[in-house]
Amino acid sequence: MKNLQLKQHEEVKGLIEDLSFKAELQLKQSELYIRKIKAVKACKIIFTSMVLTGVTVSVFINSDILKILTAIGAGVPLVLSSLDNTADNYKLNSITYKDSESVGELKEKAISILYDITYNLNSVENIQKEIDKLNMRRKKLYKELTIHSKKAEKLASKSLTENLEVTGEEEYLIPKELREIQVSV
Repeated sequence: MKNLQLKQHEEVKGLIEDLSFKAELQLKQSELYIRKIKAVKACKIIFTSMVLTGVTVSVFINSDILKILTAIGAGVPLVLSSLDNTADNYKLNSITYKDSESVGELKEKAISILYDITYNLNSVENIQKEIDKLNMRRKKLYKELTIHSKKAEKLASKSLTENLEVTGEEEYLIPKELREIQVSV
């Protein structure tokens, strides 16, 4: 019985770590969509300002090169506008943020199960049923998650690693009081 409890404890700790990474991954992907929106807006503003400056200066200075550069510069905001998918990025941002919250909810459930295991608050059989339900919900949710980019994966990994370095604890994702079984069976 004790061995099964220890096995369940380790399994749930692994689930918490997996869910923590997946939640951070979805959050970073959401942030990337917002960055993309801001970058497109900034480029539009910069190039539009350059065009307006070029038009204004060309009124006072008669230069063919300036007129050509202004005409080319005028095409950039036009191209950016035609390629702009801000509405799609806002929608994707909203979806990935909600996905992150859903994964976070599963993580909270896993922490609750870990609490039951740690303090021996439920039978091993009931806990196993809860773990199985959690795994089924996790698999179902993972199938529905939006596809993340490699950049989001790198950012999530970096974020979790930095958090680890700041806390100085290996298992910072798991509350300190739940890292070891407190009450023996």
